[in-house]
Amino acid sequence: MAQRKTILLDDDGLANELLLMTDLYTDEFFSCHAATSDAVVIFPISRIIVDPERFPDDENEIMSTVGMCVIYTKTLSGSLLRISPSSIEREYLLNAYYRPHHKKLYEAVYREVNNTGQSIIIDGHSFPSSALLYELNQKSNRPDFCIGTDS
Repeated sequence: MAQRKTILLDDDGLANELLLMTDLYTDEFFSCHAATSDAVVIFPISRIIVDPERFPDDENEIMSTVGMCVIYTKTLSGSLLRISPSSIEREYLLNAYYRPHHKKLYEAVYREVNNTGQSIIIDGHSFPSSALLYELNQKSNRPDFCIGTDS
């Protein structure tokens, strides 16, 4: 992992964080369409490096209050994951991962709308059976996986 040197956790701590923060089995849940479509957009790295579902401006991101903005600085338990990136490192990460992902997503939606007149975005997630410490919603009724939400 190119960004390993910026992570303050030891190898065991990082392995545990990745295990708990990874949406397990979503590739399998949503693989039926992936093999036949160029409309599938999968983020190539762990969200603990860059989270594509966060706002790029931390001022707009509610999860920045717990150190989980577009570039995480805290672990799920609130410990220090990394030092806040410099403005140069931040721009590098956004340009290397965040912006290309959103460009691919936009292009995939555009192609689908152009080809079929419509597009549905399925944002797949899986969940542990109980809320993790950092989560703002600590309710016990949790889905096994989620295909997206729009309030």
